[in-house]
Amino acid sequence: MRLPRAFHLRLTAKTPYPMLLVATLGIWLLVAALGIWPVQEAVGVTLSASLPEASVVSSEGRDVAFDTGASASLTPLSGKAINRSMPTDCAEEDNINVPMYASGIKRFQVTATHPQYETDTESCSADFSGCGPGLSVRQAEATDPCFSNPDHKIFDDHVGNALWVCPESNWWRPFNMQVVAGENSRSGHRLVWIRKITDEDSWPQFLVLYEDGNLRLKPHPPQGRMDTCFGSSVVAGPAPVASRPFVDIEQVTVIPSRLTLNLRYRSGESANLKLFVDRTKAIVKVTVQYNSQKKPFATFRSMWVEDGNSDVDHIAVPKGDYSILDGWSRLPGSEWLFHRTVPSQHNTYSPDLKIRILE
Repeated sequence: MRLPRAFHLRLTAKTPYPMLLVATLGIWLLVAALGIWPVQEAVGVTLSASLPEASVVSSEGRDVAFDTGASASLTPLSGKAINRSMPTDCAEEDNINVPMYASGIKRFQVTATHPQYETDTESCSADFSGCGPGLSVRQAEATDPCFSNPDHKIFDDHVGNALWVCPESNWWRPFNMQVVAGENSRSGHRLVWIRKITDEDSWPQFLVLYEDGNLRLKPHPPQGRMDTCFGSSVVAGPAPVASRPFVDIEQVTVIPSRLTLNLRYRSGESANLKLFVDRTKAIVKVTVQYNSQKKPFATFRSMWVEDGNSDVDHIAVPKGDYSILDGWSRLPGSEWLFHRTVPSQHNTYSPDLKIRILE
């Protein structure tokens, strides 16, 4: 910062430097005391008094706090959720379709937590009662046939992690994805990650990733429960807007020791996923290495027939909580909570999901 013009002193060979420095410092301190010029900028001094947290008032009149630290962004990245959902009578149809946009996003996080309500019941059974003929003929299987074939297991450290790559007999896309873990590799449509609960001999699934980009996530079950259901999903990648959005994954490289997935899409773009799970939450942090200028960075997918028969019934943002199907068309912000407010007969204890922009 330049000195005010009145305080610029001309230096010559005859200028008495000690007196000049004392006089100049005195002038600076006087100006700072009068509130004209910040002394810490003039002399390079960092004040020891801590700065209070700054806040601004949003358009809704709320106080919005922001970090004043050196790493804080002056313009936090914001995005928007768009409602493209449609009503349905079929509990096995993903009619909830919410693409998420944030141009230039670098990282985002998906957090799965147990539902906020308490219930002693648990139902993971499929319900085709309201579905058309094309869906009603399908039968839910009591056990997953993938796990009956040991060749589908691609990795098992016998300590904390096991990975399975499963084929789907009626897969809707024309591609497989290649999954690589260490020296092992297998082609399939679905990657299942099983992780041991700390201090227990229990190995529940916590993540499923499909070739079409759909990712499902759930925490380890709370104490007293054997396991819980998967429910809502997130298309992790730049899926074009569609009634059934997808982004084809060509290859997944798994680093089990680091709880990391590296995705390569058939478009040539990529993403890095870092995982965490315990009994309260499961987290995926996604580093975006794909173009988000015109396509969604992620898409939330779920089902809702009515409150009490859904995998999600509300979407919450700081300014309000909205019914998932109607009452809103777009919601700007940097985080969105997809949750249920009443117990559901469908996937009763499947998790709530929060999508949050990190940077």
